[in-house]
Amino acid sequence: MSTAEIIPERPAPLAALPAVLSYAQRGRRMFPVHTTDADGHCSCRKADCDRAGKHPRTAHGLKDATTNAAMIQVWDRQYPGCNWAVATGPESQIFAVDIDPGGESALAAWEKEHGSDWLKTLHAETPRGQHFYFKYPEHLETDGFEIVNSTGELASGIDIRGKGGYVIVPPSHRHNGCYKWNGDGPDTPILAAPEWLLKLVIRPIATPKCAAPSVELAAGERIADGTRNDTLFRLGAAMRRHGATRDAIEAALQVVNAKQCDPPLSSEEVGGIAASEMRYDPEPDDWPDPQPIACDPVDPFTLNLLPESLRPLVSDIAERMQVPPDFPGAAVTVGLAGCVNRRALVQPKCMDTGWELPLNLWGAIVAVPGTLKSPLLSAVTQPLKVIENGWREENAQAMQRYELRDAEIKLRQEIWARGFKAGTLAPDETRPDSIQPPPQKRLLLTDCTSEKAHEMLTQNPGGLYMLRDEMIGFLATLDKAGREADRGFYLTSWSGCEGYAVDRIGRGQIWAPHVCLSLFGLIQPARLQHYMRDVIAGTAGPNNDGLFQRLQVLVCPDTNPGFTLVDRRPDANALATAQRIFSGLVELPHENPLRLHFDPNAQGFFDSWFVSLEREIRNPGDLPTALVAHLAKYRGLLPRLAALFELADRIAAGESFSAGQQAQITLAHTEQAASFCRYLRSHAQRIYGGMISPERDAARDLSEKLQHGKLPNPFTTRNLYRKCWSGMNTPELARHVLELLASLGWVRSVGETQSESWAINPKAVTQ
Repeated sequence: MSTAEIIPERPAPLAALPAVLSYAQRGRRMFPVHTTDADGHCSCRKADCDRAGKHPRTAHGLKDATTNAAMIQVWDRQYPGCNWAVATGPESQIFAVDIDPGGESALAAWEKEHGSDWLKTLHAETPRGQHFYFKYPEHLETDGFEIVNSTGELASGIDIRGKGGYVIVPPSHRHNGCYKWNGDGPDTPILAAPEWLLKLVIRPIATPKCAAPSVELAAGERIADGTRNDTLFRLGAAMRRHGATRDAIEAALQVVNAKQCDPPLSSEEVGGIAASEMRYDPEPDDWPDPQPIACDPVDPFTLNLLPESLRPLVSDIAERMQVPPDFPGAAVTVGLAGCVNRRALVQPKCMDTGWELPLNLWGAIVAVPGTLKSPLLSAVTQPLKVIENGWREENAQAMQRYELRDAEIKLRQEIWARGFKAGTLAPDETRPDSIQPPPQKRLLLTDCTSEKAHEMLTQNPGGLYMLRDEMIGFLATLDKAGREADRGFYLTSWSGCEGYAVDRIGRGQIWAPHVCLSLFGLIQPARLQHYMRDVIAGTAGPNNDGLFQRLQVLVCPDTNPGFTLVDRRPDANALATAQRIFSGLVELPHENPLRLHFDPNAQGFFDSWFVSLEREIRNPGDLPTALVAHLAKYRGLLPRLAALFELADRIAAGESFSAGQQAQITLAHTEQAASFCRYLRSHAQRIYGGMISPERDAARDLSEKLQHGKLPNPFTTRNLYRKCWSGMNTPELARHVLELLASLGWVRSVGETQSESWAINPKAVTQ
């Protein structure tokens, strides 16, 4: 199969999906594999396929295995009817004993010698035998051992699937039979393997057998001035790792120096390099595994977070554009709010009618350039553009009628003026009143000033939806001196409950009883890091008024490096449903808004959730101040989400609403909104945490350089900052980064303290 696979039109989702998702929830890393037809032909359609119905469907196979529910759902849609496999090894915390034909006698012998209790672990029947699952021992690899794949080594017909392996799981099927669980099914506990079995399957971690390192570089390659010391350091370090003595290292380096250094170093300096190689222990035995320098983990996006009526649209867009479902999920959610705004209000408390919230939201997608953020935003807002186009056509017809009526009135005014001058008017005859052109109904805003947005809100009191292609540029503009009025306008428009006046000489006062905006945009991580420094610091000034914290639907997911070409038509049914929902929302009457409140069960749930949130905000512990301010905005986030989800599903079901109507929010949509808040919180913790730490960014960059041998081993702090790499180009910055890496096991201080020498963890070096 090519790395880019064209996916045809798909049938209904595979019934195996719920089971596969349940495996992933247990921490099992899943991925799709091929299946066979009734004649045993593999779905890969290769005539010479020797693993029919058992090899991976994705481009990177086992490397794509994941517990991410959203990714599994995308695969389910891409490969309908596929089989599924679980990756074995330490990541999934399991290994498997595969009993094939011929292995029954060995299995019976083991059972006779060791009893049958060990066979009570989770096990499945396969078309050819059985799979027995056991726990992969914790800390096995830190002790220098592993369980690897083997075929027939223990006994004929018995295979082991451990690190780097996988097995097919129920309810997969092949032409010669199905995979199905025995006993209590997938709820059967996975037992620890007995000691006698572990002795048979564990192996010492193999170390590659390397030939004695050559001291020759590529033919004709010269070692130029400025790189001589580093190059000889690396050659000596390689020899040291292979067990060479100091004398052997020095002799080899002297040869390289004489033959290839241009110009050669002195013999004494080469001897010093060789001596320095002996100052650290090259063996990895006492080194920990280097810890990843990653952002805080985030919860995966699942379609269950969304109202049922909009899940097909989000899934379809994510699949066709090969983007994380978080992207269209966040955009669709804020799109709902942009259609409602002040057309509906939610009352979070049961009795307190003074707390009413319009259903507007602010949000953004954080992702690097090239991740199709802008095309995705265009696809998600397509139903809204259809609505606006319809309004423009209506306005064009109304303008034609207006122009005819206006021409008639102007003619009558002219006749009246002539009569007035001639004194022939009747005593009660008054001048005909002029008429105003019909206002243009609007929904979407892109690039406009705050004054223009305010003017448009006077004509569209239900609220507007603003899209910003570069959100940080927009926010940074509001930080500038002289833009305080603009910033105040947007802060007011987020609350959506207050009026706003603009006073200008010559134009008088322009008053909007309510200014209500929903806002959604795109953010590049690099620009966000720079902007957020003041937000995190909580420094005085415009950055400390909570404007950024109002971006509640803020997502920063991990992106999947894999790619599958999906070339098919958009899901017409999903688009039609979304169009019906958005069109129904914008037609809600804004003069007397719909009012929503929780039903009794939902009210009890919200009250409990609200109390927990307030207690955490008032006693935040170690939470960053800026994050606490962000979480404080969740007071209104959950009620808004619950109300939007309720409206979406009810309009999709054909329900309509009248002015001033009272509607209840169900417990199901309230719990769904709470789950969405938990999901958003994990992304907020990433954004307000390690993602925006320049020191962590520099450490991540240096770790990659260490992996690829960009510094000698050992090296000094001076070696590092003289490289002038970003974030570590001064002695102080370099020390901070190195101390962070040392805490994570990448380097350690060696030699005398004042020398500031650092040894690199051999486990981190990839070359």
